[in-house]
Order: sequence, then structure tokens, then C-alpha cells
Amino acid sequence: MAKRLSSGSQVLTSHLQATSYGAGAAPSSETPRRETRPLTVRADFLDYFDEGSKASYRGHVKLQAEATSMEADKMDVYFSQLDTSQESEVERAMAEGHVLVVQPGRRATGEHGEYSAGPGKIVLTGGPPTINDVEKGFTTGQRLTLFVHDDRLLVDGGDGSPSLSQHRVAP
Repeated sequence: MAKRLSSGSQVLTSHLQATSYGAGAAPSSETPRRETRPLTVRADFLDYFDEGSKASYRGHVKLQAEATSMEADKMDVYFSQLDTSQESEVERAMAEGHVLVVQPGRRATGEHGEYSAGPGKIVLTGGPPTINDVEKGFTTGQRLTLFVHDDRLLVDGGDGSPSLSQHRVAP
């Protein structure tokens, strides 16, 4: 029998997420390592489905992971399927509708966002996605990939859809 939990008003949930660092990706790190970090989600409504290990958040959804937040109209959060002796961890989240990613010094928007907890990355598509960085300027493309642990940004213009970047130049 499938289990379901629903909440009809202001929800705040706290979870753990696996964080993987590769060699050189984290300060003073020479070998890959795995650790867990907290992640919170706020929303107007929540439906949790035991089958599929999925939490569906609706209305003013805000996921907070370290110094990065991702807001959207709705978001589905998927959990790892661990054995019964361990707590499940957030693996990924799929955001839809008016997606906004805020990091120190930059804001990015799109219609769809996918957060992957392990590598700590957010892929924005639709709209087209754009990012405004106070130091580096404005960038848009078919797909933007932002990273939670540092200020890296990957831009994909796609076929027939060039990327655009306007950078500030010091006088």
C-alpha cells in the first residue's frame, strides 16, 4: 500500500543531501570525498509520496542549499533509496515555473530548474534562462549550469540559439 502525507499550510522541511567533491574541487582536497550537508525547503503545500520517495511542494517554494537558494511555483524533491537502517537523502529537485536562483552577487532566472545534490549544480532552461552577475555582467543561452560550491557557470547556446554575454570592463 502506497503511503502519502499531505500538509495544507506553510511548510518548512529540513533534509540532508549528499555532497561529493572531486580532487581539487574543495579547499585542501586532494582525493574525492563524500559528506552530507543540510538543505531546507519552504512552501505553501506539501504532498509526500512514499512510493518513489518524492516530495511535491507547491506555492512559493524555496529550496536553500548552503548560500544558494532556488525558488519556483512548484518543485518535486527526490530522495535516495537507502536501506532501512539509513535515513534517505535528497538526490535531486525539479523546479517548474518562474524559477529564480540567488547566489551571493548573482541572480539567475528560467522556467525550469534541475538541482543535483551530489555535484551541487543547478541547470536552468526555458525563458530563455539568464544570469546577472554584479562582477561579470549579463549572460543568457539555451541552458545555464550554475554550481553551489563556487562561482562557475557553464553556458550552452545550442543549435541556432547563440549564447550572449555582456561583461563589464573596468575603465
